[in-house]
Amino acid sequence: MTGGLPDKFMPTPPPHPALPPRHPGAHRASGPHALRRLHGILVLGALLPWFSGCETPTTAGTGPAAPAQETTANPSGALKKGMTAAQVRTCLGEPDEVKPLKGGELRSEVWVYRRFVSNVTRPVMVTTEEVPYINPITGQSTTIPEPVISHELISTSMLTELLMIEGRLFEWKHRPGSEQKMQ
Repeated sequence: MTGGLPDKFMPTPPPHPALPPRHPGAHRASGPHALRRLHGILVLGALLPWFSGCETPTTAGTGPAAPAQETTANPSGALKKGMTAAQVRTCLGEPDEVKPLKGGELRSEVWVYRRFVSNVTRPVMVTTEEVPYINPITGQSTTIPEPVISHELISTSMLTELLMIEGRLFEWKHRPGSEQKMQ
């Protein structure tokens, strides 16, 4: 007996309060668990190209043109010493800038890639100007300096510079770059 009523009049609770009861013909892939599973599959499918390499496989009998070595300066693992210019373009696309190097007998150039990272806008005081002010205690009119604010846009990018000698990747380095503009 509960609360003055016999137990036979009390409703029986469902087996689990968070899940609806299962019907005999219900499909297994329905409900919140199926959505989580589908979400996981979609995320994995979206990230799969991110983790795949861009190295061109060699065909049987031809072998690679130059030995490829991975260096510690390359966190993504996509660049390898000895890659041809075509392989680098396949991995990274066309360079944003090509700087030919003069001197020496070998044809060499630096390829520059700029990749956008973020934009930040911040207020900056440029100057001050005198504005009218009335003293609330004395009632006298005067002027006070007030700051003039402008906005500064800071664009941050990652620069990757590749040293190409005779059409092959010799060395590279990554460094942050930034550009500031007043708006």
